[in-house]
Amino acid sequence: MYELKTIDKYNPEDFSGYSYTVKGKGKNRRSVSNLVIMADTETSKEPYHFGPCENYIVAWTLSVMRGDEKVATYYGTEPETFVKLLTNIRNDIKTDQFYIFFHNMPYDWWFLRQFMFTEFGYPEHQLNVKPHYPINIEFENGIVLRDSYIISQVGLEKWADELDVEDKKAVDHWDYNKIRNQGDPLSDDELLYIEHDTLAGVECLTKYCSTLGKTIAQLPYTATGLIRERFREVASKNRGHAWFQKQALTYEQLSLAEEIYHGGYTHMNRFHKSETIDEIYTNGNTIDCQDLASSYPWALISEKYPCEKFTKLHSATIDGILSQKDDYAFMFVATFIGIKLKDPLMPMPVLQASKARYIYDGVKDNGRIIKANAVEIALTEIDLALIDKFYTYDKELSEVEDVYFAAKKYLPKWFTDFVFKLFTDKTNLKGGDKVLYAIKKALLNCCYGMCVQHPLKDDIIERYESGEYETEITRDEELYGKYCNSRNTFLPYQIGVWCTCYAMKNLFELGDCIGKDGEWLYSDTDSVFAYGWDKEKLNQYNEKRKNLLISRGYNGLEHNGRTYWLGIAELDKVCTEFRGLHSKCYAYRDTDKELHITVAGVPKKGVKCLHNDLDNFKVGFSFKGRYTGKLTHTYFCGTIHTDARGNRVGDSIDLSPCDYKITDPNTMNFEEFANREIGVESLF
Repeated sequence: MYELKTIDKYNPEDFSGYSYTVKGKGKNRRSVSNLVIMADTETSKEPYHFGPCENYIVAWTLSVMRGDEKVATYYGTEPETFVKLLTNIRNDIKTDQFYIFFHNMPYDWWFLRQFMFTEFGYPEHQLNVKPHYPINIEFENGIVLRDSYIISQVGLEKWADELDVEDKKAVDHWDYNKIRNQGDPLSDDELLYIEHDTLAGVECLTKYCSTLGKTIAQLPYTATGLIRERFREVASKNRGHAWFQKQALTYEQLSLAEEIYHGGYTHMNRFHKSETIDEIYTNGNTIDCQDLASSYPWALISEKYPCEKFTKLHSATIDGILSQKDDYAFMFVATFIGIKLKDPLMPMPVLQASKARYIYDGVKDNGRIIKANAVEIALTEIDLALIDKFYTYDKELSEVEDVYFAAKKYLPKWFTDFVFKLFTDKTNLKGGDKVLYAIKKALLNCCYGMCVQHPLKDDIIERYESGEYETEITRDEELYGKYCNSRNTFLPYQIGVWCTCYAMKNLFELGDCIGKDGEWLYSDTDSVFAYGWDKEKLNQYNEKRKNLLISRGYNGLEHNGRTYWLGIAELDKVCTEFRGLHSKCYAYRDTDKELHITVAGVPKKGVKCLHNDLDNFKVGFSFKGRYTGKLTHTYFCGTIHTDARGNRVGDSIDLSPCDYKITDPNTMNFEEFANREIGVESLF
């Protein structure tokens, strides 16, 4: 029977009777327990300390599930007791390995690492996605620490709600401002809080695995890994690796493709920064946000991609590339002389300053180039067509070099069928099974992400003695050759590069649907805020995209009396007021008079700092950390010791409220971009 208990009541039977999964082959073969285990820590720090200081663990829990049975939750207050519990569990689980999950492991790991080193030695394997962000840590004794947040992509509270597990996170039962010590007794509320943190976690993991038909040992490291694994199965049945090899980039071409790759287009209308646009200004029109439904999946299905090996073109011109852009894919380096916007009132410049190799005497707006005497930048033919549409430049002096070309075709049917099935699965679950819908939605969202994973990644290594992280460069032609020859390789990197280019092209085509009396106010990857939309143009735009989808053999999906289409523009938000400052920094009021913000680095709840006054949203305004919950991390690394209040302290992280002040990115000195070369290493 399930019990909440301390280590004094440790029962070996809590960790018995499990099934196991066998992973690997030959000398790498190992058995992994299918017990679902999650752990968590809570921390505090010394009172009356101004500024960052050492923190320490004041509570921990570890919950375990066997199949659908909740077995036990152990709790304590001292880190060494937690490590002792792990030792007991290691002695009683007889498989080669067992997993312990943390939801946001990088935080808990830093507090526990010194105590675990003392008992288990340094880990033999560790995978980090960036400094201070480990997602998998393996000790020689078979204890494996895993991060569940990177699998779920949502906080534990939301994950428990989405999967509708029995024990939800006990929000508001823990006072984070209370100063605690390891010897302090835990109240009933505090016990409830820490118990439900890990209990909700193991229930989420169990339900997630059950829905996917996997054991805990079969989960990939990340959410993208899950979709990549499924895609690989489809590819293997359709000679996906052979398809990859027919168009594999050379090492030199890969470097150029990585330089070309750009993220989604985000920009604020440069003529309305710091202005509140309301219905008086828009002559009674609302400000509507049109959103492209599943923009990247639509592009993967409906657009043409390079489908053969790229060939070096020793003589090429800008006009020559533009004339062949429908049939051939090009990647190259362009130098534009005397480039400037055709329309000086164009609110959305295309040229991205941060991607340029060289800029001379330039003027920019929030990272986009308005004009320059010279710009050198790596592009595709899709990028070039957009630049040619919106800019003038000296055609005689401008040139292209390092030009490669390949014929364009649609992606193979097995590829696009898989993408469309992800959309179908998600759509058919709308209003139905919440668990499956949440999972299928996440899988569709990860579809694009798997296409832009870099073939070669540098190793990020934690130096256990110092606590510092170092990056070891692992890029070379030999390693890339091994990657290309691996039977598991099936996704050409250039697909992701071209997909992003198409998404930007499609966004600007959506912007063309704004009427003559309207204005384009803000862009963000697959959405446009504007007033005065031309409904006829918008309908034509959607019909064109539907027809492209139909021509590829895919249709709209009927579900609950509605037809859902990939790629069409849909009304997402209606605003009565809008105010933007720069990319990823805007606020609006909806038709219910509610104020909303999108500010990179500020939680949505920070909107209350504006006191319901949109005019407060301006350069220089500070979102106070004590209201937004935004925290700054300060890392402390040392040796295990006992502080003045008897707490056992190892390494720690101080989380202090952090204010966020809105700044104007245009105050940055533009000369920093001049003569700047982008090396391959800087792209990672």
